[in-house]
Amino acid sequence: MNSALEVRNLQIGYYRRNRDFSAGPFSFSLQKGELAMLIGPNGVGKSTLLRTLAGLTLPLSGEITIDGVAIGDISRSEIARLVAFVSTETSFPFYLSVYDLVSLGRIPYQNWMGRLSANDKQVVEQAIELMQIGHLRHKSLQEISDGERQKALIARALAQDTPMMLLDEPTAFLDIVNKHYIIHRLIDIAHQQRKTVLLTTHDLNVAIAESDRLLVMLNDRFLCGAPEDLQLNNQLNLLFKHQFHFDPHSGTLKRNRDLHHKAIVLAQPSVSRTVIRLTQKALERIGYESTDAGHYLKIMVNKVENEYQWNVESPEGGELASCSNLYTLCCFLNDCKQ
Repeated sequence: MNSALEVRNLQIGYYRRNRDFSAGPFSFSLQKGELAMLIGPNGVGKSTLLRTLAGLTLPLSGEITIDGVAIGDISRSEIARLVAFVSTETSFPFYLSVYDLVSLGRIPYQNWMGRLSANDKQVVEQAIELMQIGHLRHKSLQEISDGERQKALIARALAQDTPMMLLDEPTAFLDIVNKHYIIHRLIDIAHQQRKTVLLTTHDLNVAIAESDRLLVMLNDRFLCGAPEDLQLNNQLNLLFKHQFHFDPHSGTLKRNRDLHHKAIVLAQPSVSRTVIRLTQKALERIGYESTDAGHYLKIMVNKVENEYQWNVESPEGGELASCSNLYTLCCFLNDCKQ
């Protein structure tokens, strides 16, 4: 299998007057048609790694090859046709219109006159349509929101039409609907257009659920693999201190704590497993462990017509409360702990 991106013993970093930084070495590869996500704590060097892969920062040592060619042997103009980079640090003038910003993605393909060809205009229009920002095309960057500006920057990268896209926290300023729209657009671009897409994110749930390859960057090690492989090997817990752990069964991050209270959850056959799971999740959130044995409070989950009801019984069998929703149930159980 030929790799679109190959990284071998890469050491990244920079030397500045007030701060020196280095990280690595890293070794990994990414394939065509693959969407990878890079996660890790703040300050570990994720943005520096992306800038190095994009050819914007020189590596301290090691090798980076794109389609089998060392990045040091590729001219700047050619790199611009191979790699599109979206940064969180934007320096575009605010008077620029959204259409003009997206059009900048066509610069690597223009002649010295810098005019957009018919093909350039078509590619720009396709990128604008894909990001659903057509209604913003004539607005200046200072007239739109941070999230809309982020979508325009991604559209510019799409207009650059490169086989590889590197994006630094592309969903950082987006609401939940637009965040998932952007992620799934990038997935479609990677899979359908056979592009290699690598992005950084702080959303572990999205990274686990949506990435083909998950890269985990830590202070003392670097992990790479399918999200499911990293879960099976319990490697995701290296991201967290002893306060938290990732539970592969529920696919959620949980706080390490002792659940000092217990309750038995019973249900009618008509009650779905989803309702039971959400009941158990609510109990755990307020400090109760769901158990199936012992002398503890019993929570009976019933379904009457289309409504659910949670009845709380004492260990001796007497009814203590009847709750019509989980919020009321949690309030009552919290009072029981007093």
